[in-house]
Amino acid sequence: MPSPSKSLWRENLTPASFIILASTGFVIFAIVIYWIIFFNTQRTLYQQTEQQAWIRVRQISNAVSVQVQTLFTGLNYSMIDMKNNYELQNNVAFQRAIYNVSHSYPRGSITQISIADAQGKLIYSNIKQIKNDKNAMYITDREYFQVHLHQKIDFYISSPIKEKFSNQWTIQLTKPLYRNHKFIGVMILSLSPNYISQYFQNIFDNPIDVILLAREDGTYLARSQYQDKVLGKTLPKERLKLFRNNVQNGSYEAKTGPDQLQRMYAWKRVDGFPLIISSGIERQHTFAALDNAYQRNLTYNLIGTGLLLVIVLISAWLALQRQRNLAMLVQQRRHFMYLANEVPGGLFQVCIHPDGSLSLPFTNPSFFELHGIAPFSEQNFKLDYLTKCIHPEDITHLYTVIGDSLHNQKEWDVKYRVICPDGSIRWLRNHAKAQIEEDHGILWHGYILDITQDEILQETLRQKEEHLRLTFMAVQDGLWQWNYITDELKWDKRCYEMLGYAHNAFKLSFEDFLDLFLHPQDREIFMQQLSQHLKHEHEFRIEARLKTADGRWLWVELRGKVTQRDASSSPTKMLGTYTDIQKRVEHSHLVKAVLDRSNSLIVVTSAKHEILYANERAAKIFHLPYGEQKTHISFSHLHKNDNTNEKLIELFNIVQQTGYVRDEWPLYMYNSTLNWFDIQGALLDPEDHSGNAIWTLNDVDARHRAESDLAKTQQRLEALVEQFPSGILVVDTSIGERHHTVAANQMLISTLQLNLSLNELIELPTHELEKTLYRVTGYHLNLTHNHLDENFKKTIMLTDGRYLEIENLSLINSCHFLGQCWIFHDITPQKERESQLEILASTDALTGISNRRAFINRLEIELEDISKGLTTSSALIMIDIDHFKTVNDTYGHAIGDLVLKHLVNVLSKQLGKNDLLGRLGGEEFVILLSNTNTTKAFERAEFFREMIMSNPTTVVNLGMINFTVSLGIYIIKQPENSIENSLERADSALYFSKRNGRNRSTLWQENMPKNSKKI
Repeated sequence: MPSPSKSLWRENLTPASFIILASTGFVIFAIVIYWIIFFNTQRTLYQQTEQQAWIRVRQISNAVSVQVQTLFTGLNYSMIDMKNNYELQNNVAFQRAIYNVSHSYPRGSITQISIADAQGKLIYSNIKQIKNDKNAMYITDREYFQVHLHQKIDFYISSPIKEKFSNQWTIQLTKPLYRNHKFIGVMILSLSPNYISQYFQNIFDNPIDVILLAREDGTYLARSQYQDKVLGKTLPKERLKLFRNNVQNGSYEAKTGPDQLQRMYAWKRVDGFPLIISSGIERQHTFAALDNAYQRNLTYNLIGTGLLLVIVLISAWLALQRQRNLAMLVQQRRHFMYLANEVPGGLFQVCIHPDGSLSLPFTNPSFFELHGIAPFSEQNFKLDYLTKCIHPEDITHLYTVIGDSLHNQKEWDVKYRVICPDGSIRWLRNHAKAQIEEDHGILWHGYILDITQDEILQETLRQKEEHLRLTFMAVQDGLWQWNYITDELKWDKRCYEMLGYAHNAFKLSFEDFLDLFLHPQDREIFMQQLSQHLKHEHEFRIEARLKTADGRWLWVELRGKVTQRDASSSPTKMLGTYTDIQKRVEHSHLVKAVLDRSNSLIVVTSAKHEILYANERAAKIFHLPYGEQKTHISFSHLHKNDNTNEKLIELFNIVQQTGYVRDEWPLYMYNSTLNWFDIQGALLDPEDHSGNAIWTLNDVDARHRAESDLAKTQQRLEALVEQFPSGILVVDTSIGERHHTVAANQMLISTLQLNLSLNELIELPTHELEKTLYRVTGYHLNLTHNHLDENFKKTIMLTDGRYLEIENLSLINSCHFLGQCWIFHDITPQKERESQLEILASTDALTGISNRRAFINRLEIELEDISKGLTTSSALIMIDIDHFKTVNDTYGHAIGDLVLKHLVNVLSKQLGKNDLLGRLGGEEFVILLSNTNTTKAFERAEFFREMIMSNPTTVVNLGMINFTVSLGIYIIKQPENSIENSLERADSALYFSKRNGRNRSTLWQENMPKNSKKI
């Protein structure tokens, strides 16, 4: 639905408005035509540029194709000349032809001319002399050789490859060689793609345009850009489709090459050769100038068009806005007249012109109706017309107010009476405000209201107030009246008497009441409730303290109500009472003091289970309003589940039936935590079983939780003892003679393998339990002592081979001995693991004999025995397998490991009881011969060497592996010998054996050098 302003605008469209709209539409139409022409022109230029670009790239392809044809034709003729000379075995002419070809083309364009025989062996190269030896190079696997070997092709162009001699990318131009109609080889001319690429680069002035040369199968031969990235690759399959069906030339547009730029390509076959030339110009660069000009023109035209449209639209909008404003002004005047005629009061304007004359520029019909006179025009205005109808008692006051306003140029507001034609009296209120005009005249705008009913009501109200005042004197309440407009507060005689003053002892304003009589602590709540009442939101009723004449504070109940409001609903008068409640408040405070000083939570409930009162502790704990409850809060507020609800209902029923009840039950506190309370309920009136009840609640949560925690702790301890991974026995010495055992677990029975149940074990007398434990462990445990002994731990081996660790813990609290806790651990698996780790730590993983650390420990003991004189002398024999690296290299490390194991097996069988064989690392072994001399040690060493030599290793699928060892002997007999010296001297003797032929034994001598290099 259109708005009134829009409808008005449509109704008031003038011919000028249509001309403005038509002109605006014409300008917009012209702009649209201009842009259509602009875009068509740009499209035509773009198409022409594109046609010229295609013509250019095709011309380049044709020209380059001719150049490439010329190049390859010349090379073909040159190769024919060289081929004929070579086939005729005219070496001089052949060399001259090679020289001519090499110097006829730019340096580096032909990288090599070579010849391969019928077997593919290179027999000639113009850049390197070919030697006929075992390092001869063959090209049998090359594509071009296989082509000439199996096909009759006179001239072949190969894919680019890297020359084996020059290590450069080359294109192989080849011809077959025949002698006496027999294939004798291939002549190869290596053409550099770089030469062709450089030639292509010189054609284009734009470095991003590209020319490429490819074979008909799509293999790249040369490219003006990124040649190194495409050599050895082929054109995409979608490009090869263009070359089918012997099409000689064509064009396409695509993103190709390593740089992936959009280019316009034209391709052409090279006449006489299976080659294709493709030229591409970069599209963006081709259209760059046109695009830049287009963007520049587009920007300028957009700016111009935008400015033109803005100017045209603003002009049209301003013109139409003016037309619209004129139409709205006419309509507003018409609407104002409608409104003025419907206003319940009179509207008028009074003007004092600069010459002092009066006039009424505007009046509505109600103005005359309210005064009871006939309407008259502005020209016929006379002041006497109005004064005739005004009540004689009010005329002087009216003249005074209006005259003062005219003189001071301020607004007036006056009440007066008029005498209607039928003789009745009508009260009017006249209000007007001044405004200075441009001609320095003064114009008053005003209104007149009929307030006859208001005046009648006020008179009636005054009469009722007097009657009410007499009523309050009878009930000893004070009556007060507050004039909101003048801020005057009136008290009757009773109000003064309450506070100890004589009647009308002083005049009082509302602010005086707040500052001099109202208690400061009551002021905030007083003003809050008064403000709500003045806004129609709340009943005004409050208990407050007023200061008496002797300085005391008197509790009174203040009640009041707004009795009169103005036209804007603002209060103008308020009436109320003071009631002396001092005795009731004192009694209430006494009860409150008794209830609030109680350590209990006290709640009073009704028969409907609603909370009527809560003392301070109850209000805090249950998050209730303190004191009397102004809202209906059910006693179910104290619980949050059905079980508690049923329990409370049960308590209510009991207290109503018997008059008293007591129980313990958990209730929810303000922080949603559950708390146990001792609940006592009793009827306030024992004779009224359906009356109110008082409930006393004492907090017993700590006791309940302590009992609950104690039970849970007992359960946890029992579960802990039962689930403990070792046997547990707890003895309490404070209990009687026969009941010392207070706790044990099933693991104790399993560990000790007792034929008792858990209950039988706990009930067993202490001395019987000690005997039972002694029979199982073989160790006497004193379970009855109550001394603060130190805790101990003992490991016992049982008769069945298991290891048992017994640990005793004294249970002490604040130096008070409580008992003992015995822990029985079955540590058999731990002992087994320790034994296994001991063996692993001292044993070589491969051979199973002592490792270096274990051997050195044994050697250290041997040296200590020698220094103490327990042993005269001992011998160290260092053994190393000869050429063991050859065994590993020949047969592998797995076979080498078998050889090491076989060596250990042979030596172990020949050792004495006190001898020790150890592996120092790799293929080095050492033998400690305890308590022996030089002669015996040397004989034993030779015996070991011969046994090893005569017992080769047998390996499946390999047969016998023979090996020998070299030995170094050192006799330990000096107390000052150290482990390092002993091993070093035995190693020096071993080094001597290996340096002097191996497979021998050497006794260490003083003049032997140290082994600085392992053999």
